[in-house]
Amino acid sequence: MTNPSKKSSAAKTLGGPPLKEALGGLSRRTGWAVGSMVVRIVAVAALNTILSHQIPSLAAHRVLLDALGGVLVLWPFFTALGRCYAWRIALGRTYAKEQRWDDARQTLSPFLHPRTRLFFDATGEGIYWLAMTRFALGSEEDAQRLLRRLADERRGVWSDRARDRVMTSGTP
Repeated sequence: MTNPSKKSSAAKTLGGPPLKEALGGLSRRTGWAVGSMVVRIVAVAALNTILSHQIPSLAAHRVLLDALGGVLVLWPFFTALGRCYAWRIALGRTYAKEQRWDDARQTLSPFLHPRTRLFFDATGEGIYWLAMTRFALGSEEDAQRLLRRLADERRGVWSDRARDRVMTSGTP
């Protein structure tokens, strides 16, 4: 039987996966999400067509049937994308803690896009770790701008950390 403390220390020394392997895995997961969405679109469209032809009362409410189909297609898609971005944040955090700054920058760079921040970084953790990466890479002005935006846009643990970091660096 292995000692739990040895097991946890061994896991800490392994670190994050190589960047190419990690981003390749994220790309495959995103591809599966898109592919399964296409399959669901075709299946729901076929089912809606068959049901509306077979049941006349459903044909009268086709808009409602299509809306329900849209929910059945988009909900799992956005859930899968959310998981991919959560893994991206976890990878970026791991790379930042290991001081693999170039890997962290490349992993977290999608969080610069406003739509990605809005839908997939609700807490602001991704943009926080990207700002810390920018600090480490010498882009202090960009990092300060990201931290100020995070402190202004969000509420919670990560915006509080961003606000503290902005205040301690002397930037208003």
